[in-house]
Amino acid sequence: LMTGSKLYSRVLRFFGIGESQLVTILADLIDNQTDPTLAPYAKTGEVTLRLSTKASSQEEANQALADLENQILGRDTFEGLSLRELCYGGEETSLASIVVEELKKQGKTITAAESLTAGLFQATVADFSGASSIFKGGFVTYSLEEKSKMLAIPAKDLEEHGVVSEFTAQKMAEQARSKTQSDFGLSLTGVAGPASLEGHPAGTVFIGLAQEHGTEVVKVNIGGRSRADVRHIAVMHAFNLVRKALLSD
Repeated sequence: LMTGSKLYSRVLRFFGIGESQLVTILADLIDNQTDPTLAPYAKTGEVTLRLSTKASSQEEANQALADLENQILGRDTFEGLSLRELCYGGEETSLASIVVEELKKQGKTITAAESLTAGLFQATVADFSGASSIFKGGFVTYSLEEKSKMLAIPAKDLEEHGVVSEFTAQKMAEQARSKTQSDFGLSLTGVAGPASLEGHPAGTVFIGLAQEHGTEVVKVNIGGRSRADVRHIAVMHAFNLVRKALLSD
């Protein structure tokens, strides 16, 4: 270590890309690194990169780390998405913390109707102090009967479309939103596993996000995971959907 130099580092967090693909895209940077250095870490459902450099001041370190960060974020995934779009934060952030902060900043409220995640999304929102200003309450509708009863969705429609469907995710999100008069209504319905449901394999999840101007539904496949991981990753997808909606407004 040079005299008077210290190690400085920063973290980049990515959601929506696996560690193996990220490492492949950045292979030359990882293989040829001297200083700054670059190390990937996989966590459940997300990947983080730690960038480190030896420098004699924070300013000098910031310059070196910013250069490397821009090189990384300038690259594209195999699907042609910029890594910049998949990078959501740094050191002390999570998708949930970013969403809660942004809801507070914009003065918007959120609710949820959860089936397979059984309240995990709502519990995660309420982990943060001041959550009561953005979250008044929501629904855990595990069975078809309760989806129908609590959310006033005709049971015959649920039976016809199936509970693991785009239709059900859309209706759950819209009804939760209208019943609580919230700005955002989020829904999660799917198969936590290990068995399949309605012909859908474990890890099939539909997530709905209702806003005043309409509802979007995404389908995600979280294959080869434990029940707990499927639920955890489904909730991360849900927060990511809300994050994108908040930042696009």
